[in-house]
Amino acid sequence: MLGIEQRRGTTTVTVELHDHLDGVELRGRVYNDQRPGTYWYRDDTIDLILTLTSPVACRLAGVCASWDLQPAATEDSPFLAVADRIHEAAAILVCDEDDVDDPRTELVHLCDQGAIRAVQRCDVAARHLALAFAPGARMFVYAAVLDDWWRRVEQALGVCPGLFILGAALPSTQASVLTSLRGGTKLGRIVATLAAAAASANRHASTLIRRSPRELAPAALIAMLREPAIDVNDAPATERDLAIWYAWCAVAVRAARPLAAFVSKHAMELDLHARRRGRDAHGQLAEISDWLRATRATPPSRTSAPARVLAEIDAWHLSLWCETDRDPDTPLPRAPLATECVDGLRAEPLNTVGELLDEGRRMQHCVGSRADRALASSHAFFHAVVRGEPITIEVARGARHWYLVEASGFANRQPDFPTIIERWVHTLRDPETRP
Repeated sequence: MLGIEQRRGTTTVTVELHDHLDGVELRGRVYNDQRPGTYWYRDDTIDLILTLTSPVACRLAGVCASWDLQPAATEDSPFLAVADRIHEAAAILVCDEDDVDDPRTELVHLCDQGAIRAVQRCDVAARHLALAFAPGARMFVYAAVLDDWWRRVEQALGVCPGLFILGAALPSTQASVLTSLRGGTKLGRIVATLAAAAASANRHASTLIRRSPRELAPAALIAMLREPAIDVNDAPATERDLAIWYAWCAVAVRAARPLAAFVSKHAMELDLHARRRGRDAHGQLAEISDWLRATRATPPSRTSAPARVLAEIDAWHLSLWCETDRDPDTPLPRAPLATECVDGLRAEPLNTVGELLDEGRRMQHCVGSRADRALASSHAFFHAVVRGEPITIEVARGARHWYLVEASGFANRQPDFPTIIERWVHTLRDPETRP
């Protein structure tokens, strides 16, 4: 997140740029009992710039080393164009509405021009290498390649990308990693040092790092290193299958940790079943986790057969969709109402137990098992369509506002536009308090 703050009389205005999976959000917040204004903008160029401007590695590239966007820090930085445009965007947000015909259009134009200029001034070769990595590792890779006179960093990128993935997650080690690489230190020694810095609990830590695919997220690699149940001896040999194995293990250690050993052993078979069933790793493991939570079954182990586990889950789903001990016409408590329209999202509340069961059948997940939760006035469920994608949304009442519990696509897939859903949930109010 990049942000600046300005004062105008007694009013504080904060302008923030948030980098999300589904776009970049330019958000203006006015603190003086006024409603915040939100401006949404998405463009590949500004996505790239915000991805590259991670503060933990900026100093290695000679650019601003903090979120402070004041342009005096580094006069020749290729990222200053973005900083200038954000300042101009802030000026638009604090001005009177009469002064600008269309603030949203102006914001889009300013951010667009600033991002394009900054991208044009970036090092093309370094940027190309950085874009092969997950977003969280790109800035470290970009910064490392900029000062690579002997091409040792570039060689290490091809041999051991996991070194840079892990380095991106451990800011305190970055300078020493690059110094060691450029000084000719053996790769094995650098990897061992990083594994120790990551507080690894996995006896195969060095091998996990060495074999990591470029697209693995830094946080996922850290989680795998700290999970003893992940056994790199289970990993397949081919590059394509290895990427699949890492992807499944990454989901398991971050979202379904009791399944880590089961997934480590059977990732490739699970992937085959998931593809046949129209599911991805997140959706399949979320389904298994829901089944375990609802039935209190023993989590599957390395010796469990994936086909048998999935057959039990299918039988459980069928019982959810076909039977219930409650009348389908039982009404659910009134759902909250959205006070604002959010682009690309249409939502209808699920008003009866029958509608909840129908939603589970239609979306191929277990929302029907949450009838007890739905009957409580503290939870509400919606069927939504976000830019053409069907989503089931569960929200809960907090101390001051409603918050998102879960949003699931067909077969428990992760939504493509999570930020839009979060913004919509932020607008929910109880029916009696709606303006």
